[in-house]
Amino acid sequence: MCCRQLTSIVRDAWQLVTQDVARIHAGSSVALNEDLVVSWLRTRVEEAQPSLRVELRAPFQPSTDFSAGHMDLVCGITPGEIAVEVKFKKKSGGARPDNRIEAFIDLFKLESYVYQHPGSEGLFLWLTDDGGYLEVGTGRAAEFSTHQGRIYSPGTRIAASRSRRHTQGLCITLSGEYHFNWRQVVPGNLWYTFTTEVRRCNRPPTLVLMHPLS
Repeated sequence: MCCRQLTSIVRDAWQLVTQDVARIHAGSSVALNEDLVVSWLRTRVEEAQPSLRVELRAPFQPSTDFSAGHMDLVCGITPGEIAVEVKFKKKSGGARPDNRIEAFIDLFKLESYVYQHPGSEGLFLWLTDDGGYLEVGTGRAAEFSTHQGRIYSPGTRIAASRSRRHTQGLCITLSGEYHFNWRQVVPGNLWYTFTTEVRRCNRPPTLVLMHPLS
């Protein structure tokens, strides 16, 4: 199965998950969190393609400057798999600056994955009930703004004085172009989703930690 087919399967599964979340949040006491949403996505993908290999929390270290971690999902078999990163952020959780930065870190991870695994592609999926992410970011995360209509140009260096996991600050340069086009899950509903595909570029992305002066 080629990457195009895999991407279509995961996108369709994500659409079902976002609709499930919007419906459940409106009339249920289920405690929604990112791990649960990722688990639902895996289930939806497996329902659509039972023979497909779907690995949850697949180990991956994008660079020596980045602590060992994982991809939320990896679907398919090398070469030609799809790496997936999911963001699920509720308005009640706050922390918009950190979450904007984390979104770009996820894009960095996906670009690193597809660069290290020729033939693979990436998919970034974000779901939120916080319309603030659609507005222009300010403060320490201004360069990481995720506002509606933003276009990130390849090779643009963006920096923050600190983040949730990097208290000394960081600089990221991505290799791809990304258009932030949010859409409502259901017209008139409070939930918004942003999705973008990540393709292999001729050069890898970079993430540099900004160490304080001694």
